Amino acid sequence: MAEPTLPLELEREIFEHTALMFPQSIPSLLRVARHVYIWIEPLLYRIVRLEDDIGIASALFNAVKTGRPPEFFHAIHHLSVEATNAWLFEDIHSLMKRCIEIRNLACLSSFPNPSLLPILAGMRSLQRMSCSFLDLFGGAQAVDLTHPALQSLTHLDFFDVYSESRDFFDALSLLPALTHLCLGQDYWNVFARGQLSIADWPRLELLLFQWCSSMMSRRKRYQAMKEGHVYDIRLVIGLYTDYWEEWELEARGGLKFWAEADDFVLRKRRGEIEGTVSIGQLHYDP
Repeated sequence: MAEPTLPLELEREIFEHTALMFPQSIPSLLRVARHVYIWIEPLLYRIVRLEDDIGIASALFNAVKTGRPPEFFHAIHHLSVEATNAWLFEDIHSLMKRCIEIRNLACLSSFPNPSLLPILAGMRSLQRMSCSFLDLFGGAQAVDLTHPALQSLTHLDFFDVYSESRDFFDALSLLPALTHLCLGQDYWNVFARGQLSIADWPRLELLLFQWCSSMMSRRKRYQAMKEGHVYDIRLVIGLYTDYWEEWELEARGGLKFWAEADDFVLRKRRGEIEGTVSIGQLHYDP
């Protein structure tokens, strides 16, 4: 009697669901059968960090050179460019042109430049970005917040400092889909002095201030936060220890970065936390 078999569509759904839920199982799944290998291999690259460890990056650049089909690159949904010393910018751009299904892109400040804009415009699902706009556009005067590359952005981690970006900062309201904005420590100083107001962005669901936990002593950091008299239920102040590690953790579904801050705002809306409290789930010791 022949063993029962599942329809291929259902079999594929089961294997892909297992790979996404348990990424550590992917190496074992790849050995099940040839057709399973074809289905699952792209999921190895759902989250890609171009960093000093060149293993995955080299495999992807080789996939570009060997002409892998477009669908192979469509599996990449989260991409961070953390180091560029090991590769040519042309190689990174060639890869990114094929990654049209990226949802979440993070770039160290030295990477973006205007040549990246048409590539970003080709990404059909780009919603989250962490980068320097001044570098991306080539200077404050060149920033165009109506550019097609930015129209679907819902989450923006703005790497530029206030002194460099104040001329166009108010224009961030031009981004039609923006609901989550993250700013650095120097912006917190400006908000704390009342020079900018969260009330200027009624569509924002979250305004997150973040800076590295090693930038000042814990006591001074806590005091600076406490003395900033900026009250809004949508406001959260957070710290990070290793930005790129925490970026990856959230990409994999962990409670970090945006997710952690959203949870904090939700708890304020429910009345579980005082609405005027802005200090979120931090790594601090008052």
